[in-house]
Amino acid sequence: MRVQTKLYAIYTILLLSTAVVGTVALGSMHRWRSAVEALSITHAQSLRAVELRGHLLRQFKEVLDAFVIDDPDADVEMLRSRKESDSLLAQLSRQARTSEERALIDRIRQIDQEVFWVSLQVFEDLRHGAWDRARTRMEQDLERRLFPQEEQAIARLRYFYQEDARRAIERAIVRNRWVQITTGFTLLFVLLQGLTLSWGIHRWLVRPLQVIRQSTAVLSTGDLSHRVPIYTRDEFGELAASIHRMAAALQESQDRLIRSERLAAVGELTSYIAHNVRNPLASIRSAAQVGLDDLADGDLLRVRETLEDVIHVVDRLEAWVQNLLDLTRPLVLQRNVQDVTSVLQDVVAILRPKGSTKGLELVTEFPSEPLRTSIDAGLMEQALVAVVTNAIEASPPGARVQIRAHLDRETGWVVITVQDEGAGIPAHLLEKVFVPYFTTKADGMGLGLTMAKKIIEAHGGVIKIASQEGQGTTVTIRLPMGGGACPES
Repeated sequence: MRVQTKLYAIYTILLLSTAVVGTVALGSMHRWRSAVEALSITHAQSLRAVELRGHLLRQFKEVLDAFVIDDPDADVEMLRSRKESDSLLAQLSRQARTSEERALIDRIRQIDQEVFWVSLQVFEDLRHGAWDRARTRMEQDLERRLFPQEEQAIARLRYFYQEDARRAIERAIVRNRWVQITTGFTLLFVLLQGLTLSWGIHRWLVRPLQVIRQSTAVLSTGDLSHRVPIYTRDEFGELAASIHRMAAALQESQDRLIRSERLAAVGELTSYIAHNVRNPLASIRSAAQVGLDDLADGDLLRVRETLEDVIHVVDRLEAWVQNLLDLTRPLVLQRNVQDVTSVLQDVVAILRPKGSTKGLELVTEFPSEPLRTSIDAGLMEQALVAVVTNAIEASPPGARVQIRAHLDRETGWVVITVQDEGAGIPAHLLEKVFVPYFTTKADGMGLGLTMAKKIIEAHGGVIKIASQEGQGTTVTIRLPMGGGACPES
């Protein structure tokens, strides 16, 4: 029987047995919680209504104080009490749950607004000495009409909350009994369900998955001859068979890929070497032929110049071969603790004359404290010279090349940036700058940045290039202070 069928059977039995009880229990708990929440809200609303009544009475008192004892702070106290009553009315409105409750609150707000305006008119009359008009407003508008209406509206709202609280308590008591009964049945069925599922899952899922995990761990080490020891007819048996077929196919593909990569690498390297050696050899042959002709004519000065050209071409060919060997040979770092700033200063000193010939300004920005880390100073200088040289060669006459270094205190890494003001690198060429032998220079070899990247990564660092056409190029180098691995961030 398939694992899916077994699990479906267990789930069907358990779910049917607990569906009714669980539904009733959840429904009862929800309604009980709703009743309790409603009771809490009603109680809080009732307290706000009582507090609101106190503030309204206080407003009336302040009006009386202004009229009877000519209290100069009565209007200020009335406004303060007014703000508190507005806040209470806003809270009551936010917590209102029925249209009847909102209508009662709106009625209180309407009356309170009218009380406020009449009170302001009373204060205005008193300030202008219109005592008779102030007395008329107090007796007719406030005392006989508005305050009784507001008292009645608040009383209705409090009665509404009392009735609502009584109904909420009754609902909570009823729901509590249902929750107690249904919770007991639910816990019992959940316990049985958990035990049954635990047994089935461990037998049909956990054990086969553990076997597959162990087998895939063996396969991931490269032992593609390993086989998963599961021979059942369920899904895991089918999965084991699929893994067997996949391992066999991967083994065959891996063998073909290794053979193809070897042939491709040999072909590419052979083609590249043949191309780069043929041209110098042709130059040497042509120079030798010219030298023979000059020798026959007795022009020894021309023969000397020809031989010097041959030597120059041979030296260039030897340098190219040495660079090729350096690129393919593993680096062996001779580390010691060095100040990166000092290495950068040496690089700038070496290349400043090259920049001066183009009228460039090499701008440096280094920290006052040393940036000490474990590096191979010679190889690091070689990498930095390649980066700065590229920036100099890419910059137009009169431009600036900015070389900066600082310590990223959050990560503890040394950050070096080299920024030029050249034409930038097209987006489609940006990803190729570190590819060996790729260059856009007529006399370039395409190995400078490739070797720089190899040196920096050997130090556990990262080099990245950001560039936009017409806006120059920025090279960022990150080196770990401790000499360990530097994440690419």
